[in-house]
Amino acid sequence: MLAAEPAEPGIMNRPPRRPGKRLLGKLVMWRCVFVCAILVVLVLGMFYWAESEGKSLENCRSVERSECCWIAEWALTVWSCFC
Repeated sequence: MLAAEPAEPGIMNRPPRRPGKRLLGKLVMWRCVFVCAILVVLVLGMFYWAESEGKSLENCRSVERSECCWIAEWALTVWSCFC
């Protein structure tokens, strides 16, 4: 993950990474795509659920941006960090 951390001791003495090696591994990229897909499904699900209840378009949009989606986003982000 990208973060601001103190440098590891002796980091400048290590050889450079191979030219073909990725900065972000396949697993990290897969997790990002997976979490984003789940968030899209949750947000669209909340929108269509509110729409099926007969709410106006403005209410559907506000439900879509409700705290439920934010809580789900943070839960998925934390889950993806620990897996």
